[in-house]
Amino acid sequence: MARKSSSSELYSHPNRLLEDHLIGVKSLALQFLSEKPKKWQKKLEPILLIASLTHDIAKATNFFQEYLHETDEKKKQSLKNKPETRHSHLSAIVGYYVARKSFPEDDLLNPFFTYVIIRRHHGDLLNIDDERKFMISEEDEKVFEKQIENIDENRFQILAQKLNEAGLKILLTKEDLKNAINQIRKDKPQLRGLIKNQIHKIKNQIHKGKHIKCYFLLNLAYSILLDADKTDVTIGDNLPPRVKLPKDMVDNYKSKKFGSLPKTLINQLREEAYQETHEALSKLPDGQRILSLTLPTGLGKTLLSLSLALNLRDKLGNKHRIIYSLPFMSIIDQNYKVFEDVLKSNDVNPTSNVLLKHHHLSEVFYKSSDDNEFEPDQAKILIEGWNSEIIVTSFVQLFHTIISYKNRTTRKFHRLAKSIIILDEVQSIPVKYWDLVNKTLSFIANELDSYIILSTATQPMIFEPTQTYPLVDSSKYFNQLNRISLRPKTDVNNFDELISTFKPEINGGRSVLFILNTINSAKDLYKVLKDEFPNDKPVFLSSHIIPKHRIQIIENIRSGKHKIAVTTQLVEAGVDIDFDVVVRDLAPIDSIIQSAGRCNRHGLRAGVTYVVHLRKEGDRSRPFATFIYDSVLLETTKKILPQNEIPERELNSLIENYFREIKRKKSQERALLKALYELAYRPYVEDDSRTYISDFQLIEDDLPRLDVFIEWDDEAKEIWQQFDTIMNINNAIERKKAFDSIKPAFYKYIISLPNTDKMTNPPAIVHNIGYVSHDDLERHYDSETGYILTESETQEWIL
Repeated sequence: MARKSSSSELYSHPNRLLEDHLIGVKSLALQFLSEKPKKWQKKLEPILLIASLTHDIAKATNFFQEYLHETDEKKKQSLKNKPETRHSHLSAIVGYYVARKSFPEDDLLNPFFTYVIIRRHHGDLLNIDDERKFMISEEDEKVFEKQIENIDENRFQILAQKLNEAGLKILLTKEDLKNAINQIRKDKPQLRGLIKNQIHKIKNQIHKGKHIKCYFLLNLAYSILLDADKTDVTIGDNLPPRVKLPKDMVDNYKSKKFGSLPKTLINQLREEAYQETHEALSKLPDGQRILSLTLPTGLGKTLLSLSLALNLRDKLGNKHRIIYSLPFMSIIDQNYKVFEDVLKSNDVNPTSNVLLKHHHLSEVFYKSSDDNEFEPDQAKILIEGWNSEIIVTSFVQLFHTIISYKNRTTRKFHRLAKSIIILDEVQSIPVKYWDLVNKTLSFIANELDSYIILSTATQPMIFEPTQTYPLVDSSKYFNQLNRISLRPKTDVNNFDELISTFKPEINGGRSVLFILNTINSAKDLYKVLKDEFPNDKPVFLSSHIIPKHRIQIIENIRSGKHKIAVTTQLVEAGVDIDFDVVVRDLAPIDSIIQSAGRCNRHGLRAGVTYVVHLRKEGDRSRPFATFIYDSVLLETTKKILPQNEIPERELNSLIENYFREIKRKKSQERALLKALYELAYRPYVEDDSRTYISDFQLIEDDLPRLDVFIEWDDEAKEIWQQFDTIMNINNAIERKKAFDSIKPAFYKYIISLPNTDKMTNPPAIVHNIGYVSHDDLERHYDSETGYILTESETQEWIL
């Protein structure tokens, strides 16, 4: 019998009793689970109950308790490095043992998954077969024996009693901990066969669409445990409240902001599309969960998508979270501001638990609607856990959550269940990932009670027509528009021909946007245009210009200060700028059409988008397009793009033909799907040649990158001084916390450069990043064209 005591006097964290933490994690895990579909609650509850109540149980050792309460930093670090102090491995073995006693005798999969999520709750997921191989070794057993022997029996009995009362079916003893080691040793050979049989079974289920069920089961369990654990430690049960959102907020916003708009064709089509999509949503068939919204640029898809999501959410009970995802950082802030204005116009305070912006540069600030402002470490947990009704985030954040092995990104994986995911500019997903995206999003929609809205002017063929529900008859809108025409100009191959061709347009008073494929070619053209048309104030825009300047340049373009702009594909989609003429260097058709969206957006005049074929001189006249685009995409574009003028109404059929041809020609990334089937998260050894989930990269960059801080002004000087002080903080956790407080301001002055030996004007390296001091600006940074690079004859930089 355990002695009478109010507590075990064992601690999980400073000032946090171990039993309180374990029971707190259980409560949060079951709370998070309660938001999931019923069938997943039934599958996951037994795993999560056991895992949450045992995930830190090996912290009961005196080894860990001594480490936790040590005040001398050097001694503490020494204790931390001892194998006997570590707790995840033994805790995982105990969790496995309890699960074996709780699940049917022939069920090894659920106990094994219980083991995995506990074993990796302080790390990243490992290839599942390697996880089995390295469950226990002779060396591990010796450490476990020491740890078990080192546990105070009376304190452990009190802890075990409290866990049993909290729902753990077994009243654990120290003898059970020893038995757990024997159970693992006994089951290890059987687990190998289990994993092989499970993989074989999954392969046989591929045609039924069930092939990634195990991946989602394991990731959901892992995600909920991680989120509950981190939330309990930093926030406890003081979670921000959920908030109901009125479905008619966008209607009210439109009425207040726009009132009675002029009866132009564009305004008429915007309203028709708004009404048609809502009518289609009201007739949404049961089981139809992937919706397509395909409309020409300028017809208000941002507000329309939000309105559809709010109406769908209301229809579903006002509990589904809205995840609005975009591919480009440049438009996340822009669209977040629109959503913020919508909420404010409806007297809804856009606090963080209502509207949240999350990308790698997000400010670490969180305030809830009950007027609770959280501390920075708490705010970080809430932001990265997507604790909000509407989350505005990047494609990278979303897809590296869906296809994930990392602790940090997988923590919010469970938020994908019961969500409404809006994919804006969905054509930006690389073609090779179409099948992977199809399989994962289909599973999320059909199995996790979620909905997907695919929003774009150029709808890719990621899904078969039978898989999606069109919200509009897109051809009706394309057929009525005549804002622009597309004119291929294959005979324009150099800057002299470019200037002579478009000089009449510029001299005639028309505004012209030149979109080129590489930074070098864009810089060279800018210099020529600046000399040729000084009175028209040409402006240059690329990723080599600091974000603070980029924002100002875009505002100046919008206000009409510049008739001529030269840029890279940075402005291709989503950036709200408008020109009479767009000149686009050769690119895949979807990029060309997105670029055309920057031309005559409101239909107030006749707009033209030209496609030219610029070549790099001295490099066998190599087209600039070939430096950055796949040859299959370019050749398909050349084949499909007519030589004659194409009116806007024909662009929809043009893009459909292009995507159909691309889908036929381009191979899919099958190896990553196989990795999902087989739970091949990451390799145990670095030189493993197999493809793993850890190999997934939504945005691929063959060149290593170097972040460079440009000390442009007094604000930058002050921020750099703060950064320098922060980097001298010895404690890594405190250092990271301090940096998070300045990160948004810091990155206003950061550009990312290809870090190669071809860079002949490299910046100084300070604290492992590039640094251009204010005194060194003249040599490294130009206020008009950004970073000053002297490259080799053949190197070209993109974006």
